[in-house]
Amino acid sequence: MAEHPGISLVAIRFLFHPDTQEALTPDPHPYSNSSLDENFLAEFKNKTSHNSSVKLEERVVKNAAEAIEIIREYRRCTMFVVGRKPEGQLVAGLSPRIEFPELGPVGGLLTCAGFPTAASVLVVQQKPGRFQTQIFPRKS
Repeated sequence: MAEHPGISLVAIRFLFHPDTQEALTPDPHPYSNSSLDENFLAEFKNKTSHNSSVKLEERVVKNAAEAIEIIREYRRCTMFVVGRKPEGQLVAGLSPRIEFPELGPVGGLLTCAGFPTAASVLVVQQKPGRFQTQIFPRKS
């Protein structure tokens, strides 16, 4: 699927505006999810920089409402891949809106009656206690 010329991937990373509290709070744990996220994203950018069908968009938001509006911009997509248990202040703003907790906050938003899309939603969850540092396997 990844090599099909008609398929493109847009990964969206939400960043908080510098005025928000979470953006100003450093993570004291060197092996926390945020440092693992940073490592993954750096490797993702490096491995996909040559591929025009894959791009990472970093969008700055101040609150969950702005994130929802950005997600609505992608309503024509045919598939969304979302995390089941993402963390952070942005997710806390989305959580009260979800009807199906097993889909996670973004998956719940995408499947609600008021969201204008007929896309498939793939919900992924990291196995607790298992942090894989090698994101892209090395080819021999």
